[in-house]
Amino acid sequence: MTKNALLFDSNDIFHAEDAEHADVSLRKTTLSLQGRTWTIVYTAGGNQFTEAERAQQTIVAAAGLVVDLLLFYIFNVYCVDAATG
Repeated sequence: MTKNALLFDSNDIFHAEDAEHADVSLRKTTLSLQGRTWTIVYTAGGNQFTEAERAQQTIVAAAGLVVDLLLFYIFNVYCVDAATG
């Protein structure tokens, strides 16, 4: 997609064809609306994410693992108490 083909460009720094910003996260979506096909390009530069945003997936996975282990422990203790009377 060239810059001349764009109807609207809200990002003056990053462009899909810009080789200088090859580390940019890029996502293209095609939308068919009222007989016209639109291509929407979303970009986000690697330097636009904070450290917390980069670590978010790891934090969520670790928290989920902790919750799973706590629930397993609680149900295990409950089942052992119920079985022994």
